[in-house]
Amino acid sequence: MGFDKAFWNVDASATTEHSLRLTHISIDGDEGYPGELSVAVVYILTNHDEFTIHYCATTDKVTIIRAL
Repeated sequence: MGFDKAFWNVDASATTEHSLRLTHISIDGDEGYPGELSVAVVYILTNHDEFTIHYCATTDKVTIIRAL
């Protein structure tokens, strides 16, 4: 299942009025990829009406990580 269909968790401790932080853990072997992958994405609407997205991913085995 792709990340667009995965259930993401809202990190309430990092979410503010103008930002939202979502996390997801992809288990070892998910879609054939090695390693457990921990992903976080933060959506921010700035005071200058700019929309930014920050990605962070870590894994416990060598694997491919690709952000579009």
